[in-house]
Amino acid sequence: MQKSFLFLVLFLVVAAPLTAQMKLGLKAGGNFSYSRTPNFEGTGEKAEARYGWQAGISAIKPLGQSQNLELAAELLYAQKGGGWRFDGNNAPSGSFIEDYHYLCLPVALNVLLKRGFSLNGGLEAAYLLDKSPDLVEVNRLDLGLLIGTSFRFNPETYLNLRYVFGLVGPLEFTPTDSNGEPYRKFRNDLRSIQLSFVRYISL
Repeated sequence: MQKSFLFLVLFLVVAAPLTAQMKLGLKAGGNFSYSRTPNFEGTGEKAEARYGWQAGISAIKPLGQSQNLELAAELLYAQKGGGWRFDGNNAPSGSFIEDYHYLCLPVALNVLLKRGFSLNGGLEAAYLLDKSPDLVEVNRLDLGLLIGTSFRFNPETYLNLRYVFGLVGPLEFTPTDSNGEPYRKFRNDLRSIQLSFVRYISL
């Protein structure tokens, strides 16, 4: 709860300088994400996508006198997850499904293009609220890179497509083989593709 409150405070701190000419809106949409396990790639590990959703608030503001740049800050509840399956030489076969619930704080720069399109890029901080199954997590805090594009139907309505490249995985554990011997440490990081609508009002 304290970390969730901290994220709300951080959003307000980021959004506060945007007050002049700021637009505040509601954002919601779906996503699919997967868990990447780089240290299992040698064993034939395969990622399996999971479907989820995200919703929250978004604030945008033109930068300076520019008509082509916007700064955007959001506070989102996002369901992410994934799964993995591996079957390699000298390794037990198995699979695993992950379900995570995050509070996310993306901050992005929007470059406005012609015909209603724009390009977005920035960072996303995230705090893990809940998870399933209940395994030991390495970090509740995550940091990711984001890149995407938006289409503006009008100045108040945006369609946003975004790819979030997570840098810190929530889980770490060491599976064992059929003899109970430790096999190889498992760690993961998350990738997510999000499609959302945003509806803004000017303040």
